[in-house]
Amino acid sequence: MARVGVGLNVIEIVLITFVALLWLPMARGIDLGTLPTEVVESWGG
Repeated sequence: MARVGVGLNVIEIVLITFVALLWLPMARGIDLGTLPTEVVESWGG
């Protein structure tokens, strides 16, 4: 049972990472390649 639990934990970590990095930005229309304007302005001076 311990092996099954470890395997399920690994699968869960992979699925949560997939959802957080790939599906949620597509669903919300977020472009991960661009910075918010507030960050750009604060770095610019």
